[in-house]
This record gives sequence, C-alpha cells and structure tokens, in this order.
Amino acid sequence: MNHRMTALILFICLLHSSCTNETTQQPVENSGVKSVFDSYKNSILKQDGSKAVKYVSLSTIEYYGQMMDAALTGKEEEVKKLSTIDKMMVLLLRHRIDPKLLANMTADELFVYTVDNSWIKDSVINSDIGEINESNDKATAEFINYGKKTPLKYTFMRENGQWKLDLTAVMPISDQAFKQVLESSNLGEDEYIFKILESLSGEKLSEDIWQPIIKE
Repeated sequence: MNHRMTALILFICLLHSSCTNETTQQPVENSGVKSVFDSYKNSILKQDGSKAVKYVSLSTIEYYGQMMDAALTGKEEEVKKLSTIDKMMVLLLRHRIDPKLLANMTADELFVYTVDNSWIKDSVINSDIGEINESNDKATAEFINYGKKTPLKYTFMRENGQWKLDLTAVMPISDQAFKQVLESSNLGEDEYIFKILESLSGEKLSEDIWQPIIKE
C-alpha cells in the first residue's frame, strides 16, 4: 500500500479506482475557490504545512484537534467505538508521532506536521477540481482524479471572507468506502487497520496502541 494518510483527509474513496469513471472537461475557473484549491495543492506538494493550514476550514482544524485529544486520552473502549476512519486516525497518531511531541502540539501544529511529513501528499498529486457551484458561504467542486470525473465533491466554506477547504465534509463517504474495501479483504476491521498502518511505517504496532498516551 503506497498511499499515505488520505483521509485525513480523503483516504480510500478519493484514491480508489472505482471513484473514477468519466472523462473530465476543463475545470471551471471560479473567483476564489479554484485559487484556494491550487494554493492548497501546491503547498501540500511542497510539504509546506505552515502555508497549507491557511487554506483549510476551521472545522478541519477542529477535527485534527478532536483526533489528537482522542489519541492522547481516549481509552480502549472509547477508541474502538469510533468510526473506522477516526479509529485509524487515532491509532496512526499514536503509532507515528512521538508521544511527548504530540502531547505538546496544538491542532494547527498537528495539521502542519502531517503536511511537512508528507502524510497527505499522495491525496493531491493526481487531483484537481472541475465544475464549481456556490451557494452563499458554501461551495462544492467536482473532484477530479487522474484526469477523470468522480461522483465526489470537495467542499469549501467562506470564513471571514475567504474560501477554505473543508476536509471533514468527505469523512462520512470515505468511511463508507473504507467499509466496502474492508468487506472484500476478508479481514476484521481492526486487523485491516493494523495491516495498513504497519505497511505505511514498516513497523509493528506496539501492544499498548489501544491505551491512551496520557494515563489518569
């Protein structure tokens, strides 16, 4: 498995071949939305987290904060009740980031860290946006993968007059897509998550991966 963490942002669904099925037309140039996407993509490819964080929504940063809190203090029974994508995110943070470093991060710093360390680089390499539709302070844009249309859409929110990419909007459909892949794997959910995380890092998960980093 070569893909790094896409769901953080766009995990399985945005990179899965079943999501691409139509030849795309040229993307629609649109005021701020296209510009924000291009700037976000360029900063991700350059591993410039301090720049990329400027283009994501408040809800995206809040999500990173929630996952960080769960990684630090979530008990085994609490983590196991999370959605598949959230569970993977929590275990990934525990597995790939030094506990002391994670414990002293802010949500913004965590997002910057994932960008700087290429966790989500693969999610944008072959992506673009197509037709854009705006409605008040929300916009959606066709997700283009490998030059083809997909049934998925990026969501942008206008915050303080600026368009921001909302990565949390794709979480529910990413979770559904992951479950479909999981069903065809003939593995249990936790076993499959472990397999993915170990393939990303090349290291076995520790036996206490289910335990909170900060103990009561």
